[in-house]
Amino acid sequence: MIQVPKDKMHCIAPLFSASDHTLIRSCLEGCMGDAWADRLEAPTAAKICTTDFCFLSGNPDSPVAEELAAVLPDGYSHPWCYIIPLQTIWEPVIEHVHTGKQFPVQRYSLCKEATAFHLDTLQRQAVPPQGNYRISPFDLSTYLTSQKEEWSSHLCAWFPTYSAFQEHGIGIAAYDGNQLVCGATSHSYYKGGIEVEIDTKPSYRRKGLATACAATLILECIRRGLYPSWDAANRESLSLAQKLGYHFHREYKAYRVSTSV
Repeated sequence: MIQVPKDKMHCIAPLFSASDHTLIRSCLEGCMGDAWADRLEAPTAAKICTTDFCFLSGNPDSPVAEELAAVLPDGYSHPWCYIIPLQTIWEPVIEHVHTGKQFPVQRYSLCKEATAFHLDTLQRQAVPPQGNYRISPFDLSTYLTSQKEEWSSHLCAWFPTYSAFQEHGIGIAAYDGNQLVCGATSHSYYKGGIEVEIDTKPSYRRKGLATACAATLILECIRRGLYPSWDAANRESLSLAQKLGYHFHREYKAYRVSTSV
C-alpha cells in the first residue's frame, strides 16, 4: 500500500468516477484529504479520506485491502470516522478490520441541482425567528467561540486556522444576544463548491434557526458562484434540506467507526 501524492491523484480517479461525493472530489482536486492505493500504475483498490469521511473503492480482494480499510491520515485525532464502501463487496472487509468498533448507519444523498433553489423562498427562510436572534457571517470571534463547546466544535473543525477558513470556507451564525446558538458552514470545500455543515445548540433546536442559517448560507454560495452540496446524516437533516429546495437522491450505507485504540 502506498500513499498517493497530490500530483498523482489522477491515477486513482477512475476508481471513484461513479461517485458524486464532493469529499472525494475535494481530495482528487488537491483541496483537502489524503489517499492510498495498492499501486500508482493501474491501481485496483484505493481509499480516500477527507475530513472524517473515508471512501473505499476497487477490488476488496487486493492483498492490501485490509490495510486500506484501516489506514487514517497521520495525526488524525477525531474519536470516530465514517467509512463508506462505494461497492457493497467492501462491507465484509470493513466489518472484519473494525470488529467491535463499527456499526452501520444510513445516510441520505441529495441531488446536486444548481437550478433547484428558489431565491424568493430562500430569502424568506433566511429571516430569523422572532426573539432576540440575529444572523451574521462568521468572524474571528465566532470561529474561536465555535471551538469551545461540543455541539459547535464541528462547524470549523477541518480548517485549522481562521485564515484557512477565511480563504476556503463560509460561515453563517445565529446568536441569541451574545450567545452562539446555531451555525451553517463549509464542512469542506472543492473547486466550485462546499459541503454543508449545520449544528444547533440542543436547547435551541426546532426554533427555525437552522433553517435561517442554512438559507443564508445557500444564498451566499449562490452569490459567490459556489454549489452548496448537502449529504444528510439523518432524516431530520434530510427534511431540512428538502424544505430548502434539495431533492432526495438515494439512501446509502456507511459505517461509523471508533478510531480509539
